[in-house]
Amino acid sequence: MDPPAFGLGAKKERWKIENKFPELVQVASRLLSQNGFLIINTYSPKLKEEEIQPVIKNYFPNKKIEINKLSLKTTTGKILEYGELTRVY
Repeated sequence: MDPPAFGLGAKKERWKIENKFPELVQVASRLLSQNGFLIINTYSPKLKEEEIQPVIKNYFPNKKIEINKLSLKTTTGKILEYGELTRVY
């Protein structure tokens, strides 16, 4: 799953991953087969591992979870964090 971090709907409604993440995971949990896996990129530094983990555990209590930072090292050596990669299997 590769949802946008934010967006605007046709009627100017705002969509933010921080607000919609639980809903996305809930829908995914209904669609995923028992032996399936899920990979979610958040692309939002505002949605932290501490918020992601309880949501995933709630909807996938019997699955393994991996959460890793998405980051990039700049040419000046700075680390730019731009979200989390979550793997449920």
